[in-house]
Amino acid sequence: MGVRILRTEAQAQEALALVARDRDARWYAERYVERGQVVGVTVAVDAAGTVVALGERESLLVEGSMKLLEASPVERVAPGLLERMRADSARLVTGMGLRNVATVEFIVGPAGHYFLEVNGRLPLAYRMCEAQTGTDLIALQVELAGARCWHPAGSRPTGACTASRPASSSGAPAAWNASTWRPRRA
Repeated sequence: MGVRILRTEAQAQEALALVARDRDARWYAERYVERGQVVGVTVAVDAAGTVVALGERESLLVEGSMKLLEASPVERVAPGLLERMRADSARLVTGMGLRNVATVEFIVGPAGHYFLEVNGRLPLAYRMCEAQTGTDLIALQVELAGARCWHPAGSRPTGACTASRPASSSGAPAAWNASTWRPRRA
């Protein structure tokens, strides 16, 4: 059957009938967001369940499922929507009992934001967050694993940062090789 975008109830009925005829079919459905944009919110959760949003980044260039260019701060999402995404991230990670540093990813479209996944590991672009907050995220993970409570001092992001992952000559993505930071201008 492959990937299909279903825009009408008739198309959905046709797809369901097709799946019903094949007992071995494995499928799932998810919301399709036209011109969607991926935004990640990095959070730290300590032993007391205190959540601190460490920053957000947006994926500017995506090839398949590979993020090739990311930037922070997020410029293409309204501040109010970003605040709701931070709140949703906090509610999600505390609800699952997470005690670590994680990135909660959303897809953002014209009608709002929708949950994609939680990365309970440091993503490749974690250095963007470190550059903006001055927080060593690996050391923070070790502290949080020791059941410590963390009280950040000035961990809100400052400046602007980009990270890129260029493709190799074979077309396969190479490792993250560039990360830059510049102070935000007043």
